[in-house]
Amino acid sequence: MGAILVTFGLTYPFALLPLRRVDGFIPGVQALIAATDFITAVLLYGQYAVARSRALVVLASGYLFAALIVLAQTLTFPGAFSPSGILGAGPQTAAWLYFVWHLGFPAAVVGYALKR
Repeated sequence: MGAILVTFGLTYPFALLPLRRVDGFIPGVQALIAATDFITAVLLYGQYAVARSRALVVLASGYLFAALIVLAQTLTFPGAFSPSGILGAGPQTAAWLYFVWHLGFPAAVVGYALKR
């Protein structure tokens, strides 16, 4: 705790200093999220092929949905690939896709729990 307080004290004078803009941050993070979700979906579909559990299909589909919606959200994110986003996106498209992503995946987890 002392180290955290010392670090806070040393960095406090720079709290209002704006950092330079890094446009590649969002696509980089989103690519990692999409890749891990896709790999998890593939592994769960493989597990389904062995166990034949419908609950696993629901969960794997949730991960695949999350991977695809993350890719769509990344492509529509303003400033990531173009100033307004691509795919004919409006100013609120990325926010709505974020909402759908964070509503759809938990719904798949609930479906998995109910099927189990």
